[in-house]
Amino acid sequence: MAARRSVWLFATLGLALCVLAGMGCVGLGPGGPSGIKVRLVLAQSTVEVGTPSAATATVTIDGLPSGGRTVSFFSSNPLVATVTAKAVTNASGIATAPLVALTAGTTTITASYGGDSDDAVLTVVPAG
Repeated sequence: MAARRSVWLFATLGLALCVLAGMGCVGLGPGGPSGIKVRLVLAQSTVEVGTPSAATATVTIDGLPSGGRTVSFFSSNPLVATVTAKAVTNASGIATAPLVALTAGTTTITASYGGDSDDAVLTVVPAG
């Protein structure tokens, strides 16, 4: 019986220390794994209407590329350009989403994963 209490006590203390240290245990912080960074790069910052392009996000966790992560992409003005909603990172931590330029104007493209995000401005100009 005393051995059970000791195990329970140590488990409870370990959990309490983990939470107090802000780790949330198993290496997780309040928003997911710590050290998540998302970096977004557009293939071109200015494109003509109808010209295909792409948004590329790189996800790192604690400075290392992270594969198998689903990145969400958004366009602030989908009337100007749309972007594929989700893409999964490869082994190098890179996810690429196609962009479609619809009408002249400006939109902000955002990539997000695990509580971090990055954005870039896309300008669409008339064809010709």
